[in-house]
Amino acid sequence: MKKPTFTLARIMVVVGITAVNIAAARALYREDIELALGLALMALVSQFALICAIKRLGLARAFWSGFVIASIAAMAVFAWGFSVQDSALFGWLLSYTQFADGVLALIPYAPRLYISGGSNLPVMMTAAFVWFIPQLMAAVVGGLFATFVAWMNIKRVENRYIEPTSPSSS
Repeated sequence: MKKPTFTLARIMVVVGITAVNIAAARALYREDIELALGLALMALVSQFALICAIKRLGLARAFWSGFVIASIAAMAVFAWGFSVQDSALFGWLLSYTQFADGVLALIPYAPRLYISGGSNLPVMMTAAFVWFIPQLMAAVVGGLFATFVAWMNIKRVENRYIEPTSPSSS
């Protein structure tokens, strides 16, 4: 196996991406902590998927491209639904969070989302994961759909019948 090479340019790219992530997280955290929690995990997964989409070929590239597009759409829908509190989407997010809190109540010693007291860190981590799940599911469905479309396109091209051309008689 080939050893990875760490060039100064690659290290600078990693530092730059990390700086942008930290700046975005701080800005979101300052404005709305719940919105920052809901978008943090999906943003990291989307960046990983973007790297995979760039590096892969064939159907794997189609999956990761669809994953990235669907994850960006899911994050935008989450941000809009969380910001506009009189929307139907906000009502769905609230009922989903309450349902997840009810499921967490069945697990002994699990942090609860609506009961105050104790440390806030486990509650914040649980909320981030709870809000991450629907976004991840939407991104996976988007990736699978893109893979299916690419596969259908490959099959269509492979099954195309090419008529033999006869030599023209002049």
